[in-house]
Amino acid sequence: MDMAQNKDLAFADAKAEIGKCENAKNVVGFFPTSIWDVSLYQAWSQIVQIIIPDLGIVNQRLQRFCETTEVDEIILFEKSTFLIISWCKLKKEGKDLKKDDDSRKNILKYERISTIMKQFKISCNKVGSEISMLSIQNPTFKAVIDEFTNNTFILLVTLNPHIKCPALHFNI
Repeated sequence: MDMAQNKDLAFADAKAEIGKCENAKNVVGFFPTSIWDVSLYQAWSQIVQIIIPDLGIVNQRLQRFCETTEVDEIILFEKSTFLIISWCKLKKEGKDLKKDDDSRKNILKYERISTIMKQFKISCNKVGSEISMLSIQNPTFKAVIDEFTNNTFILLVTLNPHIKCPALHFNI
C-alpha cells in the first residue's frame, strides 16, 4: 500500500482479487495498512479481537469490573505486544460511552498509551528487567497497570481523588 499511487484503488483491487479465490470465504476482514502510521497497529489489534473467543463476554465482565471498582476507564492489553484487546469506560447517566462520538478519540488515546508502554517495556528489557506492575499518580488522575492474566495487562484509570493506587492494585 505504501508504494501505490492511488491507495484506495490499490486496496479495492487487492480485495477484489482475493475475493475471487476459492478460500475467500475464510477471510474475516481486510485492512489497508502502512508502515508509516498507526494503521498496522490498528489492523493487528482488530485481528487479535476477532480471534479471541467470547470477546463479548470479556467486554461485559470488564464493564462490570469498571462499575464495581468505580474506576473511570479500563484497558486490557495483550502482554507481549500491548495490542488493545478491549476497553471500557464507566457508564454515566445511563449512557454507554463506548458508542459515543468520542470513541475514535479514545482508541487513539489507548494506542498512544500502548506505544508508551511498549517503549517502556523495551527500556526495561535493555536493563534485564520486566514489567509486572506500574502506578502513576498526579493531582488529576491515578493509573495502575498490572498483570491480569498470563497473557494480559490491565490498566485502571481513575479521576476520583479518594481512590488510592494500592486499592486499585488490590482490586485487580
